[in-house]
Amino acid sequence: MNNAEEKKPFMEMMKLTISFSIISYDVHGQDTIIYVLRMIEKNEKINIERTFSSCESNYEDKL
Repeated sequence: MNNAEEKKPFMEMMKLTISFSIISYDVHGQDTIIYVLRMIEKNEKINIERTFSSCESNYEDKL
């Protein structure tokens, strides 16, 4: 029962991360989408804030 409760937020977190990656798709967004898909493939938890900041820092570095 606890296992099912833990998986639900994880699935919601993945959906949010994927949505963010697709909405913010640009030259740097492509790397984020690939990163997110690889994490899902490995069945690892994704930290949404980390994904946001890595995108933003990559974008700022290229400006």
